[in-house]
Amino acid sequence: MTTYAPETHVRRPHVSPWLAAVIALAAILAAGVAGYAIAGGFTTESGTGQEVADRVMNAYATGDAASIAAIYDPAVKAVLIYDNAEHVVATNSKELTGAIKAGLDYGNTFKLIGPVSTYEAANGDLYVAHIMEVTGPGHPDGDPLVGFFRVHNGKVIRQIGLDAAHY
Repeated sequence: MTTYAPETHVRRPHVSPWLAAVIALAAILAAGVAGYAIAGGFTTESGTGQEVADRVMNAYATGDAASIAAIYDPAVKAVLIYDNAEHVVATNSKELTGAIKAGLDYGNTFKLIGPVSTYEAANGDLYVAHIMEVTGPGHPDGDPLVGFFRVHNGKVIRQIGLDAAHY
């Protein structure tokens, strides 16, 4: 007598290739948009966040007062935060240009060392955050400085620097 045993099949779960494609595409788009925003990729009338940071760094690198003044709105307000306190550096572009120029003449240099993050407000203003390194006589090992800019119509109208070395 022969016994008959039915053939067994392992049942695999059904996965729709369309569903898998949609999920993969959504993940790729989400990662791309997040990376684009973090890298300063949103373009506004002021340019991208990376372009704003580059304009500031290039103006500082020239050491030329006119180049520095050109990136700021005449009514710019700049604050440097160190030693757990706010120190108003300037309340207009002339004062800020003078302060930056004095630092450069003293021998300080500024270099962008970190990523640039950007946020565009509903009114079109661009908020830019970046990390730079300050080196010079008062900063022999290089000190990190976190910079925040608010840009309106292509000009920096607010600038805050957080001197991380003094915290």
